[in-house]
Amino acid sequence: MIVARITGFGQTGELSQRFGRELNYVALSGLMPTFAGHSVKRFPYWTPANMLAGFAGGSLMAAFGILAAIHQRIINGGKGSIIDVSMVDGLAYLGSFQTIYKDIDNVWNKPFSWFSGDCPVYRCYETSDGKFMAVAALERRFHTKMLQVLEVNIPVSDIWTKPAEVTEKLEAVFKTKTRREWMEIFRGASPLPFVPVPSYQPASHILSFCQNLFT
Repeated sequence: MIVARITGFGQTGELSQRFGRELNYVALSGLMPTFAGHSVKRFPYWTPANMLAGFAGGSLMAAFGILAAIHQRIINGGKGSIIDVSMVDGLAYLGSFQTIYKDIDNVWNKPFSWFSGDCPVYRCYETSDGKFMAVAALERRFHTKMLQVLEVNIPVSDIWTKPAEVTEKLEAVFKTKTRREWMEIFRGASPLPFVPVPSYQPASHILSFCQNLFT
């Protein structure tokens, strides 16, 4: 028999009997600042419902463990296994890249760093209709082309030397058109990493081109 046991904080330890939710598990994993970023003004920390610790750190890790146990049972003569999965431990493992990356400050921790949430070329911008476009133009060839398409006449180096000023300019530019208008503009440009941010309900409509993802 193969048994998978999924808990929030693990089978042992002082938190083993404590009730928890996604927010608790993500916080304890140490990854919360990565998901929140420096751009969050009103609420310092947030987490998507169930998707990180529950589905990825818990269910996904349990599925991997079960498959590994099945393989082990085949080669060791039919013995069973107990799979012990902690959502906190699983999520911490998934985020281990963050803890070992040598240039972590310039990637996550410092304001305006790549994945801080407020990097001028890697963030979401509000459009004139109150919707958003997701911009992921980290590479020089992408953000150089981005400035051309947006008709923002600044040196490319300003993105890193004057990030606050560049952000202010880009925010103003994106608010001059609706999300649909920006979608058309970027559809006509070379393939830039710009996509709309759909609200939850119309996601199936906007993403229908992704190999029939929603059917």
